[in-house]
Amino acid sequence: MARRTCGYCGATGHNRSTCPVEKERIEAYRAKDPDAWQVYEYDRRHKRRKESRLRASQDRKCSYCGEQGHNRRSCPTLKQHKHYASIANAEARVGILEYLRKEGIGPGALMVIGERYYDQQKDEYTRRLGTHLVAGINWKALDFAYFETGKSDRAHPENKEVLSLVNLRTGEKSRMSLLPDTYMQRKKEDVKLARETGEVPWGLYTAVIVSPAETVEPPQGWLQSRSDTHLLDLRFGGKGKKATTKWDVCGRLEFDAVDEVRKRYEETGEEI
Repeated sequence: MARRTCGYCGATGHNRSTCPVEKERIEAYRAKDPDAWQVYEYDRRHKRRKESRLRASQDRKCSYCGEQGHNRRSCPTLKQHKHYASIANAEARVGILEYLRKEGIGPGALMVIGERYYDQQKDEYTRRLGTHLVAGINWKALDFAYFETGKSDRAHPENKEVLSLVNLRTGEKSRMSLLPDTYMQRKKEDVKLARETGEVPWGLYTAVIVSPAETVEPPQGWLQSRSDTHLLDLRFGGKGKKATTKWDVCGRLEFDAVDEVRKRYEETGEEI
């Protein structure tokens, strides 16, 4: 990237409007004669520049809240909403961790997925239960938005597949999404029935826990929502990123968990 070159002194790293050489020379003129034409032109140019910046700041419109006078970078509403999301994150993760520990979903656990294969004896394709080892969890993606169906994966689908799995039969690695608690219980019944009958239903295409991990421990800071500001920024978009959390036309935040936090603080008047 080319560095700026000053049109007055020729040095790099600044332009004429911030040139220290010109400023020093003008101040010397000012000390001798405040009405000197060099002083007048310098002050007039800087005054015009300041007025132009002021007009630009008053005319610009924030792409987040829609108000004039500031942009997205300095938007106080966006800053406040990100803080609401951080609080919602910390509250949601308590429940997520309880669920993971209750089911034993963590590194070392075994999960099954219905998989299609060719049965040579029957000379046809059929389905069987494939056992997978949980090799890891993308903890950062497990946030306030994860289980809000159809929302968390709309702009960033890679954040939906949080489970890193290894097929114990083939050694093949894969990634899979985590089912909500209610769906997990239903699928566990499907797995039980499949083992009893030997017939695997076609709807069994998600990972179902069958053997829990001994311990399930999140990374340090995860419960307090301190370790993943990058994902939080993705939720709110900015600089070419498509937001999955926004202040919508109905005057509420799109994600229920964040909007509940917003309402709570607005109703109580409690400072954040």
